[in-house]
Amino acid sequence: MKRLLLVVTGVYLALAALGHVRERTGVTACGCQPDCWCKRLVGSVFRWVFPFGHR
Repeated sequence: MKRLLLVVTGVYLALAALGHVRERTGVTACGCQPDCWCKRLVGSVFRWVFPFGHR
């Protein structure tokens, strides 16, 4: 059970990193307002890990 949880967490974080890379390369774009928390330097790293609470 612990191994399954680690695998699921790893896959989720890998997909979040892939989404971040895709955004940095211009393939996708965040539709949030300019003052959203996810537009800040550190927030942009977590935007794809926490896909909720955006403006």
